[in-house]
Amino acid sequence: MVSGCNKFYYIVKDDTCYNIATRWGIPLETLYIWNPDLHTDCTGLLVLTRNQKN
Repeated sequence: MVSGCNKFYYIVKDDTCYNIATRWGIPLETLYIWNPDLHTDCTGLLVLTRNQKN
């Protein structure tokens, strides 16, 4: 986790890295830097079930 992180977003079905970056008003490259597990092609984007969030 990036130092100073104070916001979280749970991925929902049909989200894309581009849509998430746009929604939060950040460059796509910043999203990847802050979330290296996404990889630069967004293949690491995972939708969690309710049980996995807890």
